[in-house]
Amino acid sequence: LCCVAGFFVVVFRNFQALKIAQPLFLMLVILGCIVSLSAVFVSGPDDDVHSQRDLDLYCSLFWWLNSAGFMISYSALLAKTLRIYVVVGALHSRDADTRGLSAQNVRLRMASTTSL
Repeated sequence: LCCVAGFFVVVFRNFQALKIAQPLFLMLVILGCIVSLSAVFVSGPDDDVHSQRDLDLYCSLFWWLNSAGFMISYSALLAKTLRIYVVVGALHSRDADTRGLSAQNVRLRMASTTSL
C-alpha cells in the first residue's frame, strides 16, 4: 500500500492538489511508514533456527526500525505544520518575516529534529 501511494505521488506530483500537499514531505511520510513496517520482518525469527546473538540483534533492530520510521514520518509532518504556521501567520500579520521559509530551511529543521 505504501508503494502504491508512493507511485501515486511520483506520477501525479504536478497536479495542483499534490503540489499544495508538498510531494517531498509526502514521500518522507511514506518512507517513514515503510521503515516502520519493515520492522515486522525482523520480529518473527524462531529460537530453533537462529542463535541467541542473532535474536538479540533482531530484537534491537525491531525497535530501531520502529523508532526511525516514526521519526522520519513525524518530522516530515512537523515540518509541514511549521511551514503552514509561518505562512498563515504571515497572512495575518503585515510585519511577519517569511524569509526563513525556504524549502531548504524547512528540510534543515526537519533533519535536525530527526537527528535528535
